[in-house]
Amino acid sequence: MSRIFQGVVDFGVSENKLMFDVVEKKLAEPKIQKLEPHMLYYDEMPGNMRFRKALAAFLTERLNAAKPLDPKYTKVCNGAGPMMELVATSIGDPGDCLLMPMPCYGGVFWDVGGRAQIQTLPVHLSSKMEEGETKPFQLTAKKIEDTYNEATAEGKKIVGILLINPHNPLGDIYSPELLMDILNFCHRHSLHVIMDEIYMMSIFDGEAKFTSVLSLPNIPDPQRTHMVWGFAKDFCMSGMRCGVLYSENEAVNKAVEALVYFNMIPGPIQHMLTEIVLDKEWVDNVFIPTKYSRMREARSYMCDKLAALDIPVRKSPSGLYIWADFRKYIQPLTQENELVLFEKFMDAGVYLTPGMAAFRCGEPGFFRLVYTVYRDHLEVGMERIAAVLKDCAENGLTKPPGGAQAEVPTTANVKEESLEDLLGLLKGRISSSGWLEETRSQNWATQNPEALEQFKQAMKSQEGFGDT
Repeated sequence: MSRIFQGVVDFGVSENKLMFDVVEKKLAEPKIQKLEPHMLYYDEMPGNMRFRKALAAFLTERLNAAKPLDPKYTKVCNGAGPMMELVATSIGDPGDCLLMPMPCYGGVFWDVGGRAQIQTLPVHLSSKMEEGETKPFQLTAKKIEDTYNEATAEGKKIVGILLINPHNPLGDIYSPELLMDILNFCHRHSLHVIMDEIYMMSIFDGEAKFTSVLSLPNIPDPQRTHMVWGFAKDFCMSGMRCGVLYSENEAVNKAVEALVYFNMIPGPIQHMLTEIVLDKEWVDNVFIPTKYSRMREARSYMCDKLAALDIPVRKSPSGLYIWADFRKYIQPLTQENELVLFEKFMDAGVYLTPGMAAFRCGEPGFFRLVYTVYRDHLEVGMERIAAVLKDCAENGLTKPPGGAQAEVPTTANVKEESLEDLLGLLKGRISSSGWLEETRSQNWATQNPEALEQFKQAMKSQEGFGDT
């Protein structure tokens, strides 16, 4: 019997595990395995110049940049999350705020709020469409402006906005018109724009068009516009730990160059990644078409299984995940009961991410499911989800302890602080693939009663979440 039948299926951590065979073959090539003396010694802290030149040329093409990217403004460190921290530290002081459309990728709360201590202010998006909108959870410049005005009236200092494009967890791609509206708004208020484009090569819909912020010909405030990308998602290499920043702001560059001392990438890793981005033929003719084909197949499988369970999913052209509506199975519909359903999934041996606790969604009932997992994991995980929902349909959803029902949350009263304790637990337990495959969920509860209690208390009493 496969080990996965005895462990937890991971639909929670956003990694693409569909391409190992292709990447393994590429990394085994002699030119990539080559080791030279300079790779073992000290080098430029924000990346050696050969790597930065290769990245600048690669991103100029992939992003359809309006002008060639300059290697001197191209910096690297050990992950896109750490790069977010460096940028946040560079543009703000502890207690300053960044606007963020929410629901959003929960790890950002930790990236900018952990050591940099920059607060995130939610621009709440709703499943209920307002006049003029074409889809649920739609971002508009007006929502950003309204949130900004309310926050500044309360005396909060806002230094910028953080946007994920393509979006995590919704999978949306922002239009050029929306991007320009946001950039113009930020320019009027002297706000920085941090654009996280880490999924820009994870757009499986061939008809969808991605617009990078660097492709816009007339950026209103280039000195306050910063683009972050990485290898974790688009190249299925989250373990290689490489995040990239492109910023023309001299002060930000100097700060990053100083701080990156603590976040350098090993020389051999830089060499391997350099060779990968230089091999345009492999990227265009082998890697990307194979990846997109496998993503479409896996996504279709998960969507079909969810449709059979009467679970609506958000139509999106990008990302490694699906934003799904489980509200039918959560009655009464409360944040507490969303977590009850989450715990039922965990008890059944499948981990998917609850929208309110992990992504600060303004309403309960939505979950993110990562579909880019091993095929046997995908099949077993969907079987376990179906079993849980069948039980819910037949026996009802268990009420929270004590029988008290909380007020149904709205976007007006969602709590804002990050779940740092929960983040630490999930990072240490769930994102470890060895734990996911080797630990029985039934045994874990009895073997780790204190950790289980901390997890439950964090989910129920804390106020945000801090998940690539």
